[in-house]
Amino acid sequence: MSVSGFTSPFVPLLGPTLLQKGGKEVSTAELLHGKTVGIYFSAHWCPPCRGFTPELATYYKTLQASGKPFEIVFVSSDKDQASFDEYFGEMPWAAVPFAARDVHSALNSLYKVQGIPTLVIVDEHGNTINPNARSKVSQDPEGLHFPYIPKTLPQILGNHFVNRDGQSFSAADLKGKHLGLYFSASWCGPCQNFTPVLAEAYAAAKAAGNELEIVFVSGDRSQGDFDGYLKKMPWLAIPFESASAVYEELGEVYDVEGIPHLVVLGPNRGPTRPVVNKDAVSVVRSDPKGFPWAPKSVVDLSEGASSGGFSINEKPSLVVFYSSLSEAEQVAVDATLKTLAAESSKGVVCQGDVCTVSDEPAVIFFTSKDKESGIADQIHNLTKSESVHGPHAILLDISERKFFVHTGAIDAAALRDVLAQFQAKTLALQALEL
Repeated sequence: MSVSGFTSPFVPLLGPTLLQKGGKEVSTAELLHGKTVGIYFSAHWCPPCRGFTPELATYYKTLQASGKPFEIVFVSSDKDQASFDEYFGEMPWAAVPFAARDVHSALNSLYKVQGIPTLVIVDEHGNTINPNARSKVSQDPEGLHFPYIPKTLPQILGNHFVNRDGQSFSAADLKGKHLGLYFSASWCGPCQNFTPVLAEAYAAAKAAGNELEIVFVSGDRSQGDFDGYLKKMPWLAIPFESASAVYEELGEVYDVEGIPHLVVLGPNRGPTRPVVNKDAVSVVRSDPKGFPWAPKSVVDLSEGASSGGFSINEKPSLVVFYSSLSEAEQVAVDATLKTLAAESSKGVVCQGDVCTVSDEPAVIFFTSKDKESGIADQIHNLTKSESVHGPHAILLDISERKFFVHTGAIDAAALRDVLAQFQAKTLALQALEL
């Protein structure tokens, strides 16, 4: 479909037609031509969504009145047509039809929607400007800074850093080095436990001649707490007065969901740095001397909930529970999962001392060695599989709210078959009740 001879980038994204008030259909290409578009993921059953929608409606009307070429499209996570109709009736913008579930699913996957409400802003060509603009709407109700083009990493970090001795440093002190962004806070117990581990890893990397700097991005609530915690750190920090704003902006860029969180970046290439590991806490904890702490392809849940460079919330995950197996049998399963992980993606590529994720894995892999484990218990509760005994595997797709419990053989052939069926969309998935 085209408008004035141009093919619309929005038709492949949103489908050929959208709904407007009263159920009227409108051409996607005509409605969105030449406009910046907010893709709004929301649902009637979600209280934060119902709280944010009126705020977004006011914002939308403000931008419309100012003449900005802006439109919003609602992508529903409602459970039935009636709920969709009721909720959409409160909105002044367009929507993807409720029946177009394939479009909804594709959009959730494309934009890696992990929770709602989520507002993704794309330009008139369909390119993402800001993948999570919800907070921007709240911070900028008049739309003065619309459309919220993200700052570069150097712009966010600034040019002033401090250390525990009160000395000042500049961005020049980070140039040409691997960079760790350490999100942490003194009030966080797991952070207090991890900081000495990271200090040991930092010292080992420096002693081995590696060019590395870490910058503490604080979530502390007072200057005193910040100063006291920084005394335990041999690296640099964002000054307390700037830390809150930097934490928020970098947290959005690197999907920081909780702390402690360590992002490892390669040496800078102009204003950008390659991502070595989006969440390196579990790798550092298990191998402090393993600089630059590239993602592991198989991670035990006792070490963390990120594998292959992605969180269990971001990617479909295959989790093998095998606490009843012998150590030798567990080692064999680990080897099988590493083979399957390699088949799932080219994974991590290391050139010299720079490691990057070359291709995103389709599925990430975990094990659970411990009979009692917090994350393992959460998965069993979530999938209502507490009564399953013996070695088993769970295919968990949190973003799509689906799961599958495999109670057969835990070998390469059986698990490869589960993955093949999942990729072919023939696996008998059940719905998660989140």
